[in-house]
Amino acid sequence: MSNPTADNTTKSAWPRAAIFDFDGTLADTTSRWAAAYQGCLGRRGRTIDEPTLRALAGASVPDAARALDIPPDELAAALAGAFRAQPLTEMPGATVLVRALSPHTRLAIASNGPAALVRLGLDQLGLRPYFDAIVSAEDAGAFKPAPDVYLHAAAEVGLRPWECVAIEDSAVGIQAAKGAGLPVIYISASAHDQGAADLHAPQLDDTKVMCYLSAKVTVPTG
Repeated sequence: MSNPTADNTTKSAWPRAAIFDFDGTLADTTSRWAAAYQGCLGRRGRTIDEPTLRALAGASVPDAARALDIPPDELAAALAGAFRAQPLTEMPGATVLVRALSPHTRLAIASNGPAALVRLGLDQLGLRPYFDAIVSAEDAGAFKPAPDVYLHAAAEVGLRPWECVAIEDSAVGIQAAKGAGLPVIYISASAHDQGAADLHAPQLDDTKVMCYLSAKVTVPTG
């Protein structure tokens, strides 16, 4: 990190770290979560509808299991099976943005999903070597929308939250990042649920995202 200056500020490239959500932000995992949900519900003669699936966007395994009234261990096992059934595909622009940022920006993951599955997914996408830290809310103390996972991810890369930017695709993720003090880029084809996000773009390699992340700001160092 930069040394403090006499006036307690320094000119620095911003952000010093980009902290990504994983599911739905870097990797297209919607079908995997849906398959896990339906597998658990199907054994009980139930199904999941689209409104419920949308409402569970960004949910953790415990929160989703509670909402669907199924055992969390069973859902976790079903999700692991769905992830391993076939390789994940990236969300549009994921590799482009990660590679563009990696030479000068620390990269981290802050996910509500199980860390083992995030690592598996990053391996499948060929992106794991680019990341300095992978933090799961399972290990951070509380799940999104609590801010814990973002606070932990910033600490893992040796920075304070305002030196980082969060990149999210869900309302619960935006709430978690803002609660931790990070500015947020919301990636979604629709502006629905963008809440307090600082920027909205349809995909990761959108010109607006690239311009936003190349900004120069004056930051305190005390």
